[in-house]
Amino acid sequence: MHSYHFIGVYPTSDFGWNTDGDLQGDKCTYKEYNCTKDNNDVQFVWDIADYLRDQGSTGRVYVYGATDGAWLAQKLAANSGSDGGTIPTLAIAGIWASGGQLLSAPERSGPGGLYNQPSNAPPRNTVPVAQASSYGDNDQVVPYKGGKSPLHKNCPECTLMSEEQSNAAWAKHNGCEMSAGVSAPTWHQCTFGTPKNHTTGWAARYVYTCPDTAPVEYWEIQGAPNGGAETFSINFKDTNHSKIATVVEFFSRVEKSSAPPAPAPPPSIAKRIEDWAHEELPYSTVTIVAVVACCVCMCLGAICSKGR
Repeated sequence: MHSYHFIGVYPTSDFGWNTDGDLQGDKCTYKEYNCTKDNNDVQFVWDIADYLRDQGSTGRVYVYGATDGAWLAQKLAANSGSDGGTIPTLAIAGIWASGGQLLSAPERSGPGGLYNQPSNAPPRNTVPVAQASSYGDNDQVVPYKGGKSPLHKNCPECTLMSEEQSNAAWAKHNGCEMSAGVSAPTWHQCTFGTPKNHTTGWAARYVYTCPDTAPVEYWEIQGAPNGGAETFSINFKDTNHSKIATVVEFFSRVEKSSAPPAPAPPPSIAKRIEDWAHEELPYSTVTIVAVVACCVCMCLGAICSKGR
């Protein structure tokens, strides 16, 4: 993280992140948006970002999460923008969602009444957010093809988009070239599991044609079960990368594309004389060149004269 000039903050949840208001033990239903008896974890994460700003941090915010954490990242991104949700200052530059896609329904759920999909429809205006994801296509807990997840115990409306639909939703929202579709996959050797019990396989990387500041891509981990997308490492550009290294490189690429252009160097003396001549003298370009030449000659002449 530090080698890419990021500040890393690593909060962990107790029994899962409360993004949709349906955690076991919740006292409020997923539709009781103003109930304050349960954790509002979207607000919690954003309070961390606010604290860092109070300490002097001026950088933008990127979020990585897995499963429940991926849903939390998706929810932060879907509500990003000064009027994107119910948290006025919420602004996310990019996310990586590992094993957790957007919900197709309901529109809102959980503490704070935040939204589950990005939208430009009033009263919201979700800003474009760079989005990458990784997902095991054999995940039975958070199904790759979407639908119901056993993790949504108290939200009967909660239905997941498929991974492809979720990425397409972000691509459309970010202004990507939807007519071009998603790229053909590029294949990379990968491993997933633990160092002592791991599987070697393949990961397919898909990329949309998007603005550099708001790219959308996803990695399909062939045969990986739930949790596999959180532990994979890949052979990318002939180098073995841990998943988190790939995540940070994605964030760094987005950050670099969003940096302001370098200031132009100051004009040369000859350019300043030419600009002055354009402004002050009613001559053609050919004459201006001559004026510049004469000025140089006169300066040299003065120097030579002084030298005598």
